[in-house]
Amino acid sequence: MNDDTVIRFTPSCPSSEGKALLCVIEGDASGEIVTLGEGALSIGRRPDNDLVLPSPAVSKYHACVRAESDNFSFEDLASTNGSIINQIRLEPHQARRLYHGDVLTLGDHTIMFRYERGGFADKTGMSTISFDMSEVREEAEKLLGDWIKTDT
Repeated sequence: MNDDTVIRFTPSCPSSEGKALLCVIEGDASGEIVTLGEGALSIGRRPDNDLVLPSPAVSKYHACVRAESDNFSFEDLASTNGSIINQIRLEPHQARRLYHGDVLTLGDHTIMFRYERGGFADKTGMSTISFDMSEVREEAEKLLGDWIKTDT
């Protein structure tokens, strides 16, 4: 591997054993674990939230997670700094379904969603991509080399 290698790292979090969990893995609330039940769970800086993230980078009422039977969705509540899931920024009030292993970034906090239904049988929506950019460049040069040479 070289400096261009891209790897998705999934930090450790306790086994969810069939329960849906939010595990704070980075930030002032690191180590905090919340079990999700039916209904909505609020996330924010204020102490009246279900999951409190004590940081000025997190809005008072930053986001919520809603549960409906076996489906969980995340919604940013028009927070100042926004929310990111798996390195993709959400629009305000955009609901996004959560899948086991999703990594949420709210301000300076990182949270992992865990939900191992049936021992991780449902992998829908998950992906891990690992590649070496030097190999990609080499393959691209092989494929485009003649075209590039004739075009100049």
